[in-house]
Amino acid sequence: MDPLDELRRQITRLANHNSPLSWTEGMTVFSTDQKSEPLGTVTKPVLVLVAQGAKRSVLGDRIFDYHAGQYLVVTVDVPLTSQITHATAAEPFLAFELPLKPAIIAQLLLEAGPTVVQPHDGPAVATSDATGDLLNAVVRLLRLLDDPQDFQVLAPGVQREIHWRLMNGPQAALVRQVGLADSSQRGDHERPGGAEVTNRNGCGGQRHLPQDESWPAESGLIRSPPIATEVPVVTEPRELRRCLGQFATGVTVVGCWAGNVRHGATVNAFTAVSLDPPLVLVALDRRSKASAYLEGRPFSVTVLAAHAHEVALHFSGRAQKCPDLEWVDAGAAPRVAGGVAALVCSPWASYDGGDHILYLGEVQEFSYQADTDPLIFHSGLFRSVGGQPGGTPWSGTLDSPEAGVGWRMRPFSASRT
Repeated sequence: MDPLDELRRQITRLANHNSPLSWTEGMTVFSTDQKSEPLGTVTKPVLVLVAQGAKRSVLGDRIFDYHAGQYLVVTVDVPLTSQITHATAAEPFLAFELPLKPAIIAQLLLEAGPTVVQPHDGPAVATSDATGDLLNAVVRLLRLLDDPQDFQVLAPGVQREIHWRLMNGPQAALVRQVGLADSSQRGDHERPGGAEVTNRNGCGGQRHLPQDESWPAESGLIRSPPIATEVPVVTEPRELRRCLGQFATGVTVVGCWAGNVRHGATVNAFTAVSLDPPLVLVALDRRSKASAYLEGRPFSVTVLAAHAHEVALHFSGRAQKCPDLEWVDAGAAPRVAGGVAALVCSPWASYDGGDHILYLGEVQEFSYQADTDPLIFHSGLFRSVGGQPGGTPWSGTLDSPEAGVGWRMRPFSASRT
């Protein structure tokens, strides 16, 4: 089978998967039959490979169009404005994303030995045709997701191969810079001392730039800076999850339209961001369908009431019988009825959040019921609101006027029930 056809098949299969799979950090498959509006994000080093449809990314005054069988590579954090330019029900947009790891590239350069590399003096973003070797490597990585044990053992090697194919492909000079220290000042390759590879748990690390180097920007283009090697940070994900779970949250359902179909996802990573302009944030797992549906679209946030734990389970992928579940279609996005509070938002911006994507929305309308208790989530369990602790009730916030930091509320459409 042609590798591009097989890549389409694998992405379609995984995008329609109903249960979570064992993914490598930040890896994403994407499927949508809808074009999108331009949306600005800060994009970290990444490979974006298009299997079907087309996409456009803009950096300054440079436009990068790429379509089926082509990829975009980004080698430093850059502010990109991107949109899906071709997607239909018959031929949905299909894409694969994989973060680029400086430590892997540095280690491959060490193993390959000294190599003369021409310096790259262009922007830190480029597009090229994908080679057959690169397509085959990505297909093999996606096939490994069927078996968690195979994925754990074999995926790191395939990821190394993908990086190697990029290092020796049309954008070799650009990609190799990711693993070279002070490469913009030297044309020959020096072995970067102390290069580390990512640990076997697949945890990412931090990329440190030399403090005496700047990131020059000319004519709106961000040039590739010297990049030091990545230092892995060893973290046990399960223990970190337990630690973070000690922070009690409410439970929300984030709703949006996916074509003519309502879509909802249970989310507890929700927070207020700003009152002027009125902004809220939700964080969605990159693996979730909702993450793909929300890109560039209006969305709603419904804060669930204490009795709505079955609704929360239903929209987390565990289908429940919810006889009282109703949708309200008024406004730009559908929302679940009967919540403690509800907000409808227009898209403001999205940001890379590691294995999650952070979506900011501008509140267009809202409603709430002050006399209804919310559903609480703490330490992996649904809970109810307890008694009020002793002392004077506190209704302020840390950034309220009473705390000494002034704010001004801009009028916007709102309703209170």
